Amino acid sequence: MTLEEATDRIAQLERHAREQDIRYQQSIKDYSLPHEKLSIEDRLSVSGDQRSLLAEMDISEPSLSQECMSVYRQLRSLCQQLKTHSDDDSGLHSDCSNASMDETHLFSTGLLTEVAQELVNLVLDTDVVSLIERMERYRRDIQDRDIELQRRADTIMELTTKVSVSVCEVELRAALEERDRARNDASHTSLAQDDVVLKAREVRDQAVTRKNKAEIELAKTRMELMQANGQLLEAIQQKVELSQQLEQWQMDMQELLDEQLRSKLTSQEVKMKDSIQQQPVPPPRRRLLGFFQR
Repeated sequence: MTLEEATDRIAQLERHAREQDIRYQQSIKDYSLPHEKLSIEDRLSVSGDQRSLLAEMDISEPSLSQECMSVYRQLRSLCQQLKTHSDDDSGLHSDCSNASMDETHLFSTGLLTEVAQELVNLVLDTDVVSLIERMERYRRDIQDRDIELQRRADTIMELTTKVSVSVCEVELRAALEERDRARNDASHTSLAQDDVVLKAREVRDQAVTRKNKAEIELAKTRMELMQANGQLLEAIQQKVELSQQLEQWQMDMQELLDEQLRSKLTSQEVKMKDSIQQQPVPPPRRRLLGFFQR
């Protein structure tokens, strides 16, 4: 994977994370239900006309109960679908229960709030699974990048060693050739002085030419080494940025887990409050006592 592909992939993952966050916020708004409930006794005491209010409730209660039952069934079906998808993909377990209500049972207070809260918890579990999968992919990308950095560092070390050895070999070869020529010239004393001078000049020119070629090769090798060092520094910088992004994603996942825990605790508190509110209230005895006092 090249650096450009890794950058494009990181940008795509960031956009996907933002979309997941927006979807999560929208789910919270869509499936959060009010927890305030008004009892039948309070409604009767506010109206002042008990018989008319009871008659109105008797008329509207069946249709309201049917509508609530339909909404509850739809929400429960959605919970079951999300639970099945979550169990198949990640193994996470949700608290969505099949035994909360049967079609033959009567609709009771708090069931809509309970199934809505369970639906919110399932959405949170799905987001957590997505974050965990993305973190695993990022971790694997960083490991691959570390391997690529190590390979490039080894290549740079190998090139540096080859450059040093090549320069030393060129200089040694030139010195040996000059030594051999000097020995050969010294052994042939019968050559004329002019021929010796001319040959010395040719040797000098050849040595200068070889030196210039060696300097050019050395300059090219140094340029390649500088380019390799620049690529290595760029790869290290990208690795640091990926590490910072991974830390930020870990912090985001921790915040999401904390939010899910708080949501579950709030759901348990609501269930406890509903169970307390559903306890039977003793009927008023003031009129009965007044009758006996007469």
